[in-house]
Amino acid sequence: MNGLRESELKLFVLTGDHSAAANALANELALSTTQVRSNMSPEQKAQWIEETNKSETVAYVGDGINDCLALAKSHLALSKGGSPKATFKSSDVHILDEDLNGISKLTRLADITYSVVKSSLGLSLTYNVVFGALAVSGLINPFLAAVLMPISSITVVGLTLFRMPTDKPLARNTL
Repeated sequence: MNGLRESELKLFVLTGDHSAAANALANELALSTTQVRSNMSPEQKAQWIEETNKSETVAYVGDGINDCLALAKSHLALSKGGSPKATFKSSDVHILDEDLNGISKLTRLADITYSVVKSSLGLSLTYNVVFGALAVSGLINPFLAAVLMPISSITVVGLTLFRMPTDKPLARNTL
């Protein structure tokens, strides 16, 4: 949870448990009681997510059959280890760990991937605009531009491989 709390994410707990159990969970997770919604039915969870979806991107983590409707309504649905098959089928991502550390790893990996995709796209676009314009204007031989094209592709792939994490904690087998 520390990794999630340190991120810019807004964290909430939606639970069907009574308020005393929900507040104990908030205390255990070091969350404010204002971040906990208790006594919620599956329909109420789904409605809360639909309302929040209007202004925020919602990622929902579920671990029970009563979370399927909320998982279906969220932008990103995550289930965690030990979840029933129905929850697993309703989720976009299934984290094998029983704890929530996989979610923090997943958000870190998503941030890195987004950055790599943006820079790779920028490099490719720059190459195509510059060398395409030079080839069309006759300043370089079109054959040379065609030969350089695979080199730019190899460069993009190489930079992508270089920038992506290879440490075991982020490997797909541990999420």
